[in-house]
Amino acid sequence: GAESLAFLDDTLGRFGDTHALVVLHHHPVPTGSPWLDDIMLRDADRLLEVVRRHGNVRGLLWGHVHQAFDALEGGVAMMATP
Repeated sequence: GAESLAFLDDTLGRFGDTHALVVLHHHPVPTGSPWLDDIMLRDADRLLEVVRRHGNVRGLLWGHVHQAFDALEGGVAMMATP
C-alpha cells in the first residue's frame, strides 16, 4: 500500500550508501506460473518504481511461490525461495 511504499522509499533514501535487500511475501514480477501470477503483489508496479529510484537495492526476495526463481531486472536480483 501507499504507506508502506512511502516508508520503503524514505528508508532506502536515508540509507542510500548501504546495499539493500527488500524482502516480501508476494512476488512482484511474473514467475511464469499462470495460477501463481494471478496472485502477485497488487501494487508491484509502484514497488518497482520505488526500487528503481534507489541504486542501493541489490535484490528483492520472496517466498510465497514455494519454488525457486532467479532473474535480473534492471540490475536488481529477483529471487524466490521454496
